[in-house]
Amino acid sequence: MTPQQFERLPKYVKDEIFQLRRSMERLEEKVRQLTDSQTETDIWVEDYGADKGTERHYVQGESIVIAHGGVCLRIDAYRGNEIGLSWSEGDTPLSLGDVAFIPTSHQQARLVACQNMYCDANRDKK
Repeated sequence: MTPQQFERLPKYVKDEIFQLRRSMERLEEKVRQLTDSQTETDIWVEDYGADKGTERHYVQGESIVIAHGGVCLRIDAYRGNEIGLSWSEGDTPLSLGDVAFIPTSHQQARLVACQNMYCDANRDKK
């Protein structure tokens, strides 16, 4: 919208637009404050796609669950000086399906739902 088009709008519409802008600015400030004041913990999520570099979002708890690609991974940080890992097939930590643990490098691995792996047994099921 050009400034000329904006000036032709009725006063009540311009007032509403200004009110919405003020509300949006207040909400953006509250979100910034919430993010800035978030208590640091041993568990966080990093957003590598953020425009201003990596951002950490701290998790206020002892566990985090990631469900992706037919695999559910649960990470627990409440066992003294240990980190507990558990995984299952599906989108809940309580599923019973099989998941393959595939080492990929030094201290790295992938978890793949067996149903998503290529093998002769799975090809026959499709």
